[in-house]
Amino acid sequence: MSNLREVAQIAGVSKTTVSRVFSNPEVVNEATKKKVLEAARLLNWQPSQTARSLALGRTGNLGLLIPDISNPAFGPPVREAQNHARQLGFSLFIAPGDGQSDDDRAMVQALASKVDGLVLVAPRMSDEQLNDLQRTAPITLVNRISPGIPSAVVPTQDGMNELVDHLVKIGHTRIAFMAGPTYSESSRYREYAFLEAIDRSTVEGLNLGHFLPTFESGAQATDQILASRATAVIGYNDIMAIGLMNELHRRGIRPGAELAIAGFDGSWLCTSVSPALTSVAIPFAEAIIAAVDQVTNLILGESVSENRLLPSTLIVRDSTPSFTQRPQAVGSNSRLAP
Repeated sequence: MSNLREVAQIAGVSKTTVSRVFSNPEVVNEATKKKVLEAARLLNWQPSQTARSLALGRTGNLGLLIPDISNPAFGPPVREAQNHARQLGFSLFIAPGDGQSDDDRAMVQALASKVDGLVLVAPRMSDEQLNDLQRTAPITLVNRISPGIPSAVVPTQDGMNELVDHLVKIGHTRIAFMAGPTYSESSRYREYAFLEAIDRSTVEGLNLGHFLPTFESGAQATDQILASRATAVIGYNDIMAIGLMNELHRRGIRPGAELAIAGFDGSWLCTSVSPALTSVAIPFAEAIIAAVDQVTNLILGESVSENRLLPSTLIVRDSTPSFTQRPQAVGSNSRLAP
């Protein structure tokens, strides 16, 4: 296998000059650069990523903080982002967060010194903490806006408005929302969006806005949902909605037919359950890839637009069927009440 010394011998230059051609070409005159590149081509040689990184003062690595790696909504998008980063010449390493701000902050700070840049998905850190982190490494954000930091954001309100409008249109008069863990930023944003969507409804005679307290799982919320006389339920994510569906099946209650259920995220799980789950699909892959592009531009000293907005998509499936008449609230049927 050819090496740098052999390229230098054929080109008639020093090994240092060969290194400069590939790490800092602007300081090498065109004639010398041409000789080195031709020698490298003849020998089919190129510098290793490690050598290039050392020459440029970079690691060739990026860090990606995911708030909940167990959420299936993140699996395929992370793989796509890793492939995209690889095409840009970077390796993308995953830092699994747990949503707790102090723990995530310590992990990200430790990672920042080992990578060229960071992409943080819905971080719980304060704006001040994020600004401090920028002094260690370039950062970009996904689904979080912080002054002076580039981000890729999918507005929650648009998707929630569309989902609530859909449920109203098919006849629902009592819509419940299942919140997630108290530390979840996504749950908090979606809770606010739900309440805003309810407030904006001007359909006369509707009794909207039945809100359920925080739950750790959809199954855990089942008793309170049945007692609430809700006709439709929105889970803060797909996992919550599917947990409720599974518990209803266990109790002999038919999701969709007797209680409309919808989720948020649009993960691959939506089509693996019966009935298939209506959900607001969030383009996580596109958002993370956009943030990867932003952080690599920062690393290379190129200009970066501050915020990029991406649209969500409501995908209606069998868990929210159309009704020819308004459905009866599940809790009003003594057979179904807990």
